[in-house]
Amino acid sequence: PKELKGLFDSMRMKWKARDLGFERVKLDDRVLTCYFPANQNSSYYQSDVFGNIIKYVGGHPVQCSMKQTPKHLTLKIKNISGVLDAIRALDELQQFAQQSAIA
Repeated sequence: PKELKGLFDSMRMKWKARDLGFERVKLDDRVLTCYFPANQNSSYYQSDVFGNIIKYVGGHPVQCSMKQTPKHLTLKIKNISGVLDAIRALDELQQFAQQSAIA
């Protein structure tokens, strides 16, 4: 059924986000919001993955932005039409982070 496929796609989106180190992810009003670890002393912030995400955001200033809130650092990716588009965006981010880490 269509509903079950949508549920599985949502789970895939969340797994992709976790693979990149995000604590949670939210898709709302065509904006994908990814929440970095709340612990600001986390070793994640010293990792190559985090550094490469920063580079990716710098290279995509129209589509991506980061914001520090009192509780979290967030990454927002705009113009995301749905869950499958969010998975595609996370895939692209993951490929960039992995290729940059190898180089």
